[in-house]
Amino acid sequence: MPSLLERLKNGDNDDATPVEYADDFPAELADEIVPDPTPGKAKPRGGARASSPTSPASRRPVSAAVKRRVTDELEAYAKMAALAWSIRDEHCGPILNEQSRAIAESLAELIARNPALVRWVETSGVVGDWMKLWMAIAPVVSAVRAHHIVKSVPTEEEGTGVDYSRYSAYRPSA
Repeated sequence: MPSLLERLKNGDNDDATPVEYADDFPAELADEIVPDPTPGKAKPRGGARASSPTSPASRRPVSAAVKRRVTDELEAYAKMAALAWSIRDEHCGPILNEQSRAIAESLAELIARNPALVRWVETSGVVGDWMKLWMAIAPVVSAVRAHHIVKSVPTEEEGTGVDYSRYSAYRPSA
């Protein structure tokens, strides 16, 4: 019997060639071997094919709890964007922050129509944790921005001086 490589080189793809097993192949396992299916149309696995996200069958109503979680997650995204935006643009960023809940509720209504999007938003749930961290860091970022970037806080060079009474005296160790 020619090797597989020889058969491929010669263009010989005769499926009628009998299969020869090695001598050490256990005979009791020969009955358990299922032959490969004949080439043709593939059969769907696991029953009928799942319906597309836009088909009526997949538009099952989403529970109020799921919709609330999706809305909360989307609001966290919007608030993070608003906070970052307000550092650069003090006029538009706060407006996005004010509108974040309304935007999230409207967007959640649309996302609730697609189960795949609902799963994605629900599984990206770390945004709330990042939001807590960002809210803790935001005052520091604002202070640094006001003092060093925008320079809206007076500095020592402008004649206001530094109140050194707040600091303890420096005493070098011997």
